[in-house]
Amino acid sequence: MKDIESNMKKKFLDIIFVALFSIFLLLVLVIILGRGRIGVGVENILGIWTSVSKGEIWMARERFSGISSYLGYAITGLTFLSLSLLGAKSVFGELKK
Repeated sequence: MKDIESNMKKKFLDIIFVALFSIFLLLVLVIILGRGRIGVGVENILGIWTSVSKGEIWMARERFSGISSYLGYAITGLTFLSLSLLGAKSVFGELKK
């Protein structure tokens, strides 16, 4: 009886893990794909008021491109990959025991 309960609990945890991981991936994709449209809207809003000047943070954001941008994406991707692998290893490693 305990084996059946243990098996059901493991399967339930697997389903929860896959669901949460899928939601996380979906959110990341939406953020990455929608990033370009957000910037255009903000620039249009700032263009309405002539007395509003762009601050230092906005200017730094516009200069952040090229190698710096790709390095940031690489660091983010490697962090995501390593945390995903560690999470999967901890979840699926416990199931094998």
